[in-house]
Amino acid sequence: MPERNPPGSPDASAGRITALLKTGLRIAIIVVVIVMITRIIRRDWDELSSALSAASARYLALAFLCFICANLTIVFCWHSVLRILGSKPSFMTSFRSYFYSGMTKYIPGKIWGTTFRIVVSGKEGVPEGTAALGVLFETILLIASAGLIGGIAFSQLNLGIPVSIRWLSLLSPLTLLLLHPAILRISLLWLGKRYARLFSIPSIYPDFRDLLLLLWLYCGIWVCNGLGLFFLAASVREPIMDEFVSFVAGSTLAWLAGFVTVITPAGLGIREIVLTSLIGPMAGPGFAALMAVMSRIMMIGAEILGAVISVVHQLRNDAAP
Repeated sequence: MPERNPPGSPDASAGRITALLKTGLRIAIIVVVIVMITRIIRRDWDELSSALSAASARYLALAFLCFICANLTIVFCWHSVLRILGSKPSFMTSFRSYFYSGMTKYIPGKIWGTTFRIVVSGKEGVPEGTAALGVLFETILLIASAGLIGGIAFSQLNLGIPVSIRWLSLLSPLTLLLLHPAILRISLLWLGKRYARLFSIPSIYPDFRDLLLLLWLYCGIWVCNGLGLFFLAASVREPIMDEFVSFVAGSTLAWLAGFVTVITPAGLGIREIVLTSLIGPMAGPGFAALMAVMSRIMMIGAEILGAVISVVHQLRNDAAP
């Protein structure tokens, strides 16, 4: 059988050029975002540097703990999804498969995190088809819960938008339609076609009540992230309880923007710009940009901590007689 795209063929050359253009575009966007955020922070650097020098270690620790709790909530939800689909992994198996794959999301291309999660889960004893189906349901539940929480919280944001328009965000419960059996059936058919050559996808439709329960569990992720951002802000200035909902809305909608953007890995840069734009009118652009950068650093730190724990646990298991 002839090679599909032999080296030197027009199709192979076009593929290389496309790949280079995509890489260049990703790099350009990240550079532009870094320059924009740097300029915003530099304008208010005198005020921000004095606030950072007096930052509260207690509130910084609480913020980091909240981002850790957000990751643990995702792991628990991932574990619950697998069990609902009929697999019975241990919690640490789900923990390792999530955090191992979590670090690959910073590689350009959305497929790496998904593929790595499926492969790692397969090596941990979870059928690859079940793991792929679990990732699909996880993605649907993440988007639905983020749309629900982010939309409702957005209605409370003070961005100078007329109340009559802001309350349109209460239509966000329509994201629950993503859990409708008809939508799930279409998603399952798409997944089956995508991975048909690799493994079979089980035709499992979780009970709607189970999906609603999982949806509320996933909502806890966005509350934890918003709380982490709130404590992060409180570390450099007086905490203002009325801003908590704004931080929940900002962090959730910024994640959504980064998730649907396929250009940059893990929404890098996109999340920070959207978050700065959303909480900037409330907190000031310089302060908002600083919070966006600091929260990204803490989120990556929480993921690295989870990956390290996973490696240590795996090594201890391998060393056990």
